[in-house]
Amino acid sequence: MEVKSGYGLTLADEIKCLEAIADLNKAIELDSANPEPYFTRAMAYRSSKQWDRSIADLDKYIQILPPGN
Repeated sequence: MEVKSGYGLTLADEIKCLEAIADLNKAIELDSANPEPYFTRAMAYRSSKQWDRSIADLDKYIQILPPGN
């Protein structure tokens, strides 16, 4: 039973990540000059083990981050 419960929690976390990514995609569409959604989406990609996408978003975050931050 614990194995199924653990799987259920993992699945719930994955679903939350996918929902977060979808919301962040919309935020980026609305304001692609804002670096914060890129960083947050990178963390969601990391949580869902989408390493290449996470790295790409972190690169984009760094590129558009205002100087001095």
